[in-house]
Amino acid sequence: LSTHLSLKKTRERLRHQKSMLESLLDSIQDPIYFKDLENRYLGCNQAFETFSGKTELDVLGGTDETVLPSEISASFHSSDQEMLATRTAARTTEALRCPVGKTEIFDVLKTPYIGPDGNVLGLIGICRNITELKQAEQQAAEERERLRVTLHSIADGVIATDVCGRITSLNKVAEQLTGWSAEEAVGLPSSEVFKIVDEYTEEPCPDPVQRVLVLGMMTDMENGSVLVCRDGSRLSIAKSCAPIRSREERIIGTVIVFRDVTHEKERINELIKIKKLESVSLLARGVAHDFNNILSAILGNIELAAATVAADPQTAMLLASAQKAAERAAKLTRQLMIFAKGGEPVKEALALPELIRDSADFI
Repeated sequence: LSTHLSLKKTRERLRHQKSMLESLLDSIQDPIYFKDLENRYLGCNQAFETFSGKTELDVLGGTDETVLPSEISASFHSSDQEMLATRTAARTTEALRCPVGKTEIFDVLKTPYIGPDGNVLGLIGICRNITELKQAEQQAAEERERLRVTLHSIADGVIATDVCGRITSLNKVAEQLTGWSAEEAVGLPSSEVFKIVDEYTEEPCPDPVQRVLVLGMMTDMENGSVLVCRDGSRLSIAKSCAPIRSREERIIGTVIVFRDVTHEKERINELIKIKKLESVSLLARGVAHDFNNILSAILGNIELAAATVAADPQTAMLLASAQKAAERAAKLTRQLMIFAKGGEPVKEALALPELIRDSADFI
């Protein structure tokens, strides 16, 4: 009687465990099946029933040809036979055509089915549908490619960093401007690749990446910043730095956008010089015009004085000298007028002794 009760309890426990195992397997959304060494089905869960389009009773004792659609039965049979031959677990990714006619991608794990005595009794197959995951990965890859193409198409330099300020990517323009290749720069602190100093003091500028990470907002850097390239050359740049945020608005990095404005600043400086020269020219024109009027009055008065004074040789000589000096001043004024109008002074040939004599007498 005791043995009978013990046997009954054991059977009851086994039935309970079997029921729990079946419930557990049926609660798993991945198709699971069992096969013996002859490649015949020993059992499956409900997900496999849906996958194969057969009930468990139809599956038990059947082969791949009788259980699965012809489109995938050959693939299943081949891979299962290979696993049974090697008796080692294998994992593959397979595109399988389901009974509903839709081809989906599965992550297939096949592992030996070991009996209580340690011998291989068959195999267990687990098929996880990863179609949506693969589609998401494909979309992410396409998005990354579009982003890469976009970044490389931008005419400005672009450097992206993580929340620690380490570089995660550079576009081609950034490589050209900094002198660092993407392979060399990725993983380095941004301040090591993007070195900026003040144009006038030569002092290092505050790290824009750390500033953005602290403030949590975009910042336009001040003018007068110079980028120190890897080879030591320097470029005047215009730049900005902004945080990169996740969908949850959490900061996950920063992006620096900058461009070379060296030639632009040179053109601006040239324009400033031209404007200054125009101002000088305008001033010279006005001064020359007024001075010429004054000289005309002086010369006129000298000529009148020479015609009215008594015939005193000394006075006549002094008036002639004054007239000559005024005429030289008028000539200088004409040259100033020519410069003010944008022309070059007219060069004349003259006798050197006469020039020396006139200069000495003038002094």
